[in-house]
Amino acid sequence: MIQFEIDTSETEAGLIAVSNLGELMRPPIRKAIFDVAEIIKDDAAQSISKMVFPRSTAGQPPRQQTGRLLNSLKVKTAKGRATRGGERGYVIGAKFYARFLESGTQSTGKYGKGIDPRPFLVPARKRHIEDFRRIVQAALEKVIAKRLGSPQR
Repeated sequence: MIQFEIDTSETEAGLIAVSNLGELMRPPIRKAIFDVAEIIKDDAAQSISKMVFPRSTAGQPPRQQTGRLLNSLKVKTAKGRATRGGERGYVIGAKFYARFLESGTQSTGKYGKGIDPRPFLVPARKRHIEDFRRIVQAALEKVIAKRLGSPQR
């Protein structure tokens, strides 16, 4: 059974995945996942405001200050044991502070004040869950139609 996985944990903010794929389905599904991850990346990038002041508040996407976070957004695909023979796609903020902005931080004691979350990846992914399902379903249908159209051996 093919399983759509939308992981909502903070550590996997940009994950999309499909499980239990046969080898025939792997390449088109990998491409479909990459395409959707690109859509999510572009959406997340657009949510990062170009207006520096006033600074973003809790719950709003971060505002661009240097452009490093925006330029660090990348898409990766991979096979994974966690997907039981499937494919995973990630949108990642390669800058170390991307996770802090996405999920926030806790207070670190006497002098440390936590950072409230300023999510930009999770909301983008949530906006494109239906795109993910539609694009992966189209890829599956294409593979199945091609397979059924070929002569039996």
